[in-house]
Amino acid sequence: MRILITGAAGGLGRGLAVAFAGRGHDLALVDIDRAALDQTALEVKAAGADCRCYVVDVSDRARVQELADRIVSDIEGIDMLINNAGVLVVGDFVDTPIEEWDWLMGVNFWGYVYMIKAFLPGMIERGSGHVVNVSSIGGLMGCPIETTYAASKFAISGMTEALYNELRDKGVKVTLVCPSSVATPILSTAHHFGYGEGYTQEIRRYWSMDLKKAIAEIVRGIEKGSFLVIAGKVGKIGYYSRRFSLSLYLETQRRIYVRNQRYRV
Repeated sequence: MRILITGAAGGLGRGLAVAFAGRGHDLALVDIDRAALDQTALEVKAAGADCRCYVVDVSDRARVQELADRIVSDIEGIDMLINNAGVLVVGDFVDTPIEEWDWLMGVNFWGYVYMIKAFLPGMIERGSGHVVNVSSIGGLMGCPIETTYAASKFAISGMTEALYNELRDKGVKVTLVCPSSVATPILSTAHHFGYGEGYTQEIRRYWSMDLKKAIAEIVRGIEKGSFLVIAGKVGKIGYYSRRFSLSLYLETQRRIYVRNQRYRV
């Protein structure tokens, strides 16, 4: 199987690339960080798979279309698209500049739209394929202090659910991946507004799950063809508690928000 993964230079993207390489799949790896992408390629080849690397900013629609044309030329298309590239902004709504919204939505939302627009028609024409959108538990639960991120991930979750029903009779599978917070570099590269390093440490210490465990759960769900894959106990508890009692869930979120005010700077 030919699998394209965005955001493949590190974190979940690199982990997924290595995991699928170990299963014998050929990979197309996409990211903006050439050096880190090359490191992923080394790990993929060590796992026994072939791969091609493409340095592309997924928020650039023209570059994404160029990528699609190159993929058709290089490997005659793909069988699975894993949209994973993502960025994070930490801060209350009122403190986050509108320019940060533009930047984050460009990668987290429009990047997914551009990639799907570029590669889905080929899947529909062949009558086979698999679109995997990596959202977040933050795309099922609106977490305060990450308002911008939640907006982008809720958009992905809703779009993916709609796609599932549009494509289920066209031979194209659709999977929505919603991991709990995972110990990846996204916290280190986040743009912060109003909150210091203490907030990041809080997330890592109490809320983040092990990367290898997350990868194992995600790969298992994708291979099963599941629509919704929630990785991690924290995410599952939050998701089902929200469904059980919305008022209790909202009060818990409020208390967490109040607790995290100690990290304001």
